[in-house]
Amino acid sequence: GELEAFRGHAERALRHFGWPVPTTRVGWAVGTLMQMAVRLLQSARPDAQGVESEERRRVRRVAGRLLMRLTDAFIYGQEALPVLWSGLRMLNLCEPAGASPELARGYTNMAVVAGAVPVRPVAEAWVGRAREVAERVGSPADLAYVLCRNAVYATYMARWAEVEAWLERATGIVDSVGDLRLAEECRALYTVVGCYQGKFQRGLPLMDWLEASARRRGAL
Repeated sequence: GELEAFRGHAERALRHFGWPVPTTRVGWAVGTLMQMAVRLLQSARPDAQGVESEERRRVRRVAGRLLMRLTDAFIYGQEALPVLWSGLRMLNLCEPAGASPELARGYTNMAVVAGAVPVRPVAEAWVGRAREVAERVGSPADLAYVLCRNAVYATYMARWAEVEAWLERATGIVDSVGDLRLAEECRALYTVVGCYQGKFQRGLPLMDWLEASARRRGAL
């Protein structure tokens, strides 16, 4: 929960790689427009990206992980423009490195953002891209993360069959690999979805599970 300290460390690490984070409102605005332009260019001409060394691709993936966490911090801080910048920056940095778990996570996070704007065609494309990359190169935990985030977008659209199928699959995966944080997120979203559908009874055992989990880790 120490978001300011986290942001300081993440921004310093990105500067180390030569990819600084904007520091002013004008910088955020201009930077976001630039990232949008790069995203459009990469989407239109994927073949125009040059061949990079394995070391450079590895650095891009590390920076992608930093930007993914930075995007989380901006979401928690309700900072809309930095969310757009960091999310797009993550995609633009990771795409030239090829399919990776970081890229899959970046696409699903930005699908949620695009769905909230809303820019539905973009969100739909990114939902599909995230799942395709995660299925191909991700670990089970990566795939579960993508399924859970895609379910958030599908919740916006009230596509309940997809939401429930994705959450059921994600929950089975995280329970088998022991990812407690994501197991809690899946069940919390499942509870919210049940409330939206008026299926309140279904949420009771899920909330009992969440309370017991929180007590076990001392979060209550």
